[in-house]
Amino acid sequence: MHKIISFIFISTIFFCSCNNTEQKKLIVGKWKCTEWLVKGENQLSETTNVSFQFLEGGKYAYNNQSLNEKGTYKIQGGRLYSTPDNELEIAVDIEKLTADTLIFNMSRAGVPETMLLIKEKL
Repeated sequence: MHKIISFIFISTIFFCSCNNTEQKKLIVGKWKCTEWLVKGENQLSETTNVSFQFLEGGKYAYNNQSLNEKGTYKIQGGRLYSTPDNELEIAVDIEKLTADTLIFNMSRAGVPETMLLIKEKL
């Protein structure tokens, strides 16, 4: 029984480690927000420009009409942890991350938000 529990534990750690590595590779690039749902309603207009850029080595930049933010990031356990320069760490759930699509699930003061981003082609 002890061997089975040890095997399951080691397998889980290996799976999470591989998943984190794959997500770290996929997230690198520039992402444009195409939909930002707050309580199910899109908050973006045609003139709103929201984007993220994730660099290898753990640096990122976030831009929207009123905020330009830079800092560091890491991916762990299906979450993106970002730390803006001189601020506290923020965590968001990664619902989906493929070569061209990124979906974040967030909560701001208990209000659910979902952000859909599309990778920009170079």
